Amino acid sequence: MDLILLHGFDANPADLAYVAESLRSVVNGWAVRTVAGPVDLGGGRRAWWRDGDASFPDARHAMAWIGEQIGTAPAVIAGFSQGGALALACGFGGEQGAPVRANLRGVACIGGFVPDEVVIGPSAVALFVGHGVADDVVDVFHAESLGRVATRHGVANEVTLHDGGHEWPESIIEPLAAWLSGLI
Repeated sequence: MDLILLHGFDANPADLAYVAESLRSVVNGWAVRTVAGPVDLGGGRRAWWRDGDASFPDARHAMAWIGEQIGTAPAVIAGFSQGGALALACGFGGEQGAPVRANLRGVACIGGFVPDEVVIGPSAVALFVGHGVADDVVDVFHAESLGRVATRHGVANEVTLHDGGHEWPESIIEPLAAWLSGLI
């Protein structure tokens, strides 16, 4: 299976290098790769979408772009912050709530939010949510309500909270790895 990691807004794939290496060491049989957002913010910083950008003004445009980056093998998309929002869009924001690709098995949203264009509804795509209870950028309420909505719609989901803030801490690696192992 492929695991595609998406960085946050105003970041780049190098910001998730430690996550990729940690996951490679604990999840056997997975190809782990990071992808750079299509919006250039300058200075090596990237984004998945940005208001006012003609090519990528919202999550739907970024979702179509990332859908082209996914191969044909079974895949999971995991993202942080805006990357987590894009992962959610890829899992639940396609036509009539379908995933962006039929081979998408799951999405993981770490410190993210549900984009305005996405409605979480019934889906065969599994969901992992990780969030810091002290997050001062994206309130933990987003993770808690996402878990409740997913459960209400019968979406297999796991919500894991950590003591930190707006980050992807090492403490999320183990529960994420266990969740990924359950998808094989």
